[in-house]
Amino acid sequence: VTLTLTVNPVYNTTESLTVYEDDLPLQFGSQSLTAAGTFTETFPTAAGCDSTVTLTLTVKPADITPPVVVCNPISVSLNSSGQYVLTDDDINEIADGTTDNDSEFEDLILAVVPDEFSCSQAGTNVPVMVVVTDLRANRDTCYTTVQVSDAILPEIICRNTSLTLDENGQATLSISDVYSSATDACGIQSVTASKTTFYCQDLGSQIIQITATDNNNNSQSCYATVSVNDYLSPVFESVGNQVVTAADGACTASVTYPRISAFDNCGNVDIQLFEGLGENGIFPAGTTVERWVATDGSGNSDTL
Repeated sequence: VTLTLTVNPVYNTTESLTVYEDDLPLQFGSQSLTAAGTFTETFPTAAGCDSTVTLTLTVKPADITPPVVVCNPISVSLNSSGQYVLTDDDINEIADGTTDNDSEFEDLILAVVPDEFSCSQAGTNVPVMVVVTDLRANRDTCYTTVQVSDAILPEIICRNTSLTLDENGQATLSISDVYSSATDACGIQSVTASKTTFYCQDLGSQIIQITATDNNNNSQSCYATVSVNDYLSPVFESVGNQVVTAADGACTASVTYPRISAFDNCGNVDIQLFEGLGENGIFPAGTTVERWVATDGSGNSDTL
């Protein structure tokens, strides 16, 4: 039998460790360390060889000093859902300048209360508390404000509509007829139109501006076409039948012709003789039918 024996050398290493006194006792192998110093411990390995570790232990006094907290105000803007949650960058900005006797800034635990904001706080400076904790659980606080704003425009969808002038030549627009929807996460304060009352001079298509304003005075506009119509016919003034007696021996007669007039809600009326002899006619014996037609600017007509 040939035996090949390999002897591994003892592994020696030196380590340094710094702890706080309130971390003691510290277990180092079989030793329970309670003070600073240099300590050696032999650790067996899985292969059966020993490793010697020399530990230089430094003990610092217990850290009971809280961080020196600095608070900075910041501004945030609500999102399209009417909400805002502080990001890590926001919190770092709020606490920028904070220091600690033993912990680096990036190792500090930062918290801001509250850290969520909504529509009800838009346009205000919200007081917040900043809590900073170091690696030894020392903590301190300070106070600042978060200015909350809402810069999201409302959304509005317009639609076209038609209006009919009344007997006074006027029509009033109902605002709900010219938009399909107006929405905003923080609520709609008002929807207004650039024009709501229409007259005869507006006959035809009129383009108007519709504006939605949210509860934080952000506004958005769209445009609607209003078709203004006149469907009322002119109205003739009443005229009675005329009876005229011709002179003795005459078969015709001239007539003191009645005044022919018509009223229309938009005022412009064209009156034309449709049938008969008219006001300068010489009327024969018997019955003559006079027919007049009044037509307004929209093509509506009446017959007398």
